[in-house]
Amino acid sequence: STDASLSILQQLQQKDPRIRLVNQENKGVSDARNAGLKIANGDYIGFVDADDFIEKDYFEKLYSASKGDLDVVVCHYSSMQDGYSITSKHPFQTDVALDETYIKKEIIPFFISNESINSSCTKLYKRKVIDEFSIQFPVGVALGEDGLFNSNFFSKSKKINYQFNLIMAQHS
Repeated sequence: STDASLSILQQLQQKDPRIRLVNQENKGVSDARNAGLKIANGDYIGFVDADDFIEKDYFEKLYSASKGDLDVVVCHYSSMQDGYSITSKHPFQTDVALDETYIKKEIIPFFISNESINSSCTKLYKRKVIDEFSIQFPVGVALGEDGLFNSNFFSKSKKINYQFNLIMAQHS
């Protein structure tokens, strides 16, 4: 960043011990997310991009839906395109734990055929799965890094939940 972001974040970090600052040369989104994964210490990990907007309780709602035992909770998102709000919807069972068989039969093929689910910002991931299988974002990939991360993560997942009523807003 070329503005005062670093100074602002340093001040916020002093006020709130939950904030962990990683200051590194810009090497792309994958490298930045991987650096965050290395220092993360919570049970679950979520991502927000610079052009995203989330409600104050967004991660709290995702965590509540996880019930502490799911590998990932997925929601859909709303984006603005040409002045219109477009909400993504996926053809998955909602508000129930989807097992490994369903993930492999329905969700992973959907990742391959439809990029609308690829965003890492519409998910809350169990850190234990990331750590156990050393799942990272691919460095040096200019486009589609979220999809590759998700394909790796979901292929190791045992139980997930798709929340139909929870929306994450992305601004285009």
